[in-house]
Amino acid sequence: MSDLLRMTEMTEAYAIQISGWKYPGEFALYNLPPWETMRADGWALCDPEKRKTDYRAFVTAEGQLAAFTRATFDPLGIMLGVGANPDCLSLGYGSEAIRQTVAQLADRHPGVTIYLEVRTWNKRAVRSYEKSGFVIRETVEQETYAGPGEFYRMVYGQGEPC
Repeated sequence: MSDLLRMTEMTEAYAIQISGWKYPGEFALYNLPPWETMRADGWALCDPEKRKTDYRAFVTAEGQLAAFTRATFDPLGIMLGVGANPDCLSLGYGSEAIRQTVAQLADRHPGVTIYLEVRTWNKRAVRSYEKSGFVIRETVEQETYAGPGEFYRMVYGQGEPC
């Protein structure tokens, strides 16, 4: 276990807290809708079963929710999503959450490609993912809740191209 963060279950209380995270400037497109809107629209974060199977919360020694990850299976492998508390950026928490999640996934699902997608303009996140062992495989256009965008598809380690 890391001294930096502790991996724990994603509770409804943590999920509600995440829905209230507000990012500044260009990162504001990562702001989520209010919890009640997300729940009414059926977001995965609001589903108790998906929180149990897909999500992990990461808390500091002081008990602050610092980051979360979501891992879902699809035809390309395991897609990893990452979110960091905007009050905790640039403290290494996102990288630690990724490290712990990837270690757990690789142990439980050996040989399965682990990948993520990140907006190409988000240089801070790209650097963090590269430090965590991900490499850019391709650029893809995606439509998300925050609108369309150009994304890097990044694969962990020496994973096969998606």
